[in-house]
Order: sequence, then C-alpha cells, then structure tokens
Amino acid sequence: MPDGSPRLQLVIDLAQAEVSDQFAGAVGRDGQAIGILLFDGALAGSLIAAATISNSPVGNSWAYPLAGLVISAAFAFAAVSTGGLESGPKLSDFLTKIQELQGIDAIEKAQAAAVDDLLTTIATNRGVVQKKAGRTAFALVFLAFTFVAYSVYIGRDVLGRLMTGTLGVIGSHRLGGLVLILVELAFLVLLSYAREG
Repeated sequence: MPDGSPRLQLVIDLAQAEVSDQFAGAVGRDGQAIGILLFDGALAGSLIAAATISNSPVGNSWAYPLAGLVISAAFAFAAVSTGGLESGPKLSDFLTKIQELQGIDAIEKAQAAAVDDLLTTIATNRGVVQKKAGRTAFALVFLAFTFVAYSVYIGRDVLGRLMTGTLGVIGSHRLGGLVLILVELAFLVLLSYAREG
C-alpha cells in the first residue's frame, strides 16, 4: 500500500487527539490550582492584616486558619510547578529515524514508529496530569479542612453561649471568624461550580 496503513493513520490521529486532550486537562488543572493559590494568598494576607490592627476582628485565632491556608497554597503551587507535558516525538529526531527506513513498507514502518513515540508521550503525560490533579485535590482538601476546622473552632463558642442563654453580642473576633468562614464557603461553591461547567 503506497500511502501506508489506514489503521495506523487512525491510531496516529487518535493519539494526537489524546495528547491535545491531555494539554487541555493540564491547563484546566493549572487554572484551578492558580485560583486556589491566589485565594489562599489573598485570604492569608487579609488574616495577617486583620491581626495587626488593634481590637482585631479575628482575635488570637488567626494563626489556625493561616496554617491551613499555607499548606493549601503549597500544594497548589506544587501542582502548577509540576513538570511540563510533551507534545509528541521531536520532529528532527523522528525525521532522522524515518529517513533510514527503506523498502516497500517504509511508510508503514514510519507510521508504526510514530505510534510508538505517541504512545510513550501519552504515558508520560498521563503521569504529569495525574500529579497535577492529585496536588490540586490536596490543595482543595486542605482549604476545605481549614474551613471545617475553623468553623468548629468558632462555632463551639457560639453554640455554647446559645445553649447557656448567654449569647448576647458575638465577640468581634468571632465575627471576623464567621466572615472568614463565609468567604471560604463562597469560594468553595464557586470552585465546585467552575469544575462542573
């Protein structure tokens, strides 16, 4: 067959489509990780700024969520900085390889070599995308953990006051904590909405 194997060409086309899909997935994961990183940084900066003012709205409790935000940001940064993806065989190396092929089935051998190189690229990229996804998931888990832990920390005092009937006016540091919780909850809802759509 002078034009090579149609089956091998189909495999090459499908492999190229999968490599493109991997690039799109990696860009999406990077976008999510950057969003988490920026949110963590903005919230951490706000906490530090709020803690430095007199009669702080977060009281002495600002270090607890800050630790969770730092861990979350570290995982988000690790996801973004995970190695790059490969786009397939390097053209100059591949050209050298197929120029050495001779005979009637040289085109099919070149197609088979392209398939092998593309499958290797797909396997390598799959590992990179999985690392990005895992690190982004850890960043989100630590952000959610920070939200839950700080909610429990703030809520235990409010619930205790409510049960004893001494709720009165919530302390300013508790109010700051409740605002922090609401901001984190809104971000998590927006992030989950962005992942679906």
